[in-house]
Amino acid sequence: AINLMEFDSGMQQARSAHMQCLAELRRFWSGASSKRASEKSVLQSSIDRLVDFNHAVARANTEYQALMEKYPQSVQLLCTYSTFCDTVLNDPSRANELRKKAAALREDEEEEDIVNDDVKQAALERRSERSGTSGNDSDVDDGRVKIQKQFSSWSGAIFG
Repeated sequence: AINLMEFDSGMQQARSAHMQCLAELRRFWSGASSKRASEKSVLQSSIDRLVDFNHAVARANTEYQALMEKYPQSVQLLCTYSTFCDTVLNDPSRANELRKKAAALREDEEEEDIVNDDVKQAALERRSERSGTSGNDSDVDDGRVKIQKQFSSWSGAIFG
């Protein structure tokens, strides 16, 4: 539970810094396209905004790197960091590398879920076979097994 809280807090800080980067970019382009100010003030304002942007990028990158060290197998983190690499760092090769890693982890999780579902299903069938096979009890057990199989096949989609 503590690791989950720590992860959520870190993700919130990283996303906040990520959003700050985007806000600074927006401020830069808004100021740079201003027709009302003198060239000198636009230039100084642009420089100030770029400095602010660089500080925000450094903060966000530090947050993401710290999370990557602690949670390198987090699909959510990999996807979010890949977006940061794409939209802020303009590093599509790093972003694609992170996305590929996330996709591979997703596939591994899905395969593990399938194996776990098969093991659960086999255990339910063995329990059903052992639990007496007289008339109504067998029908009830068969019904339970069918419901459990159906639930197991949908539980991954429902619970993630």
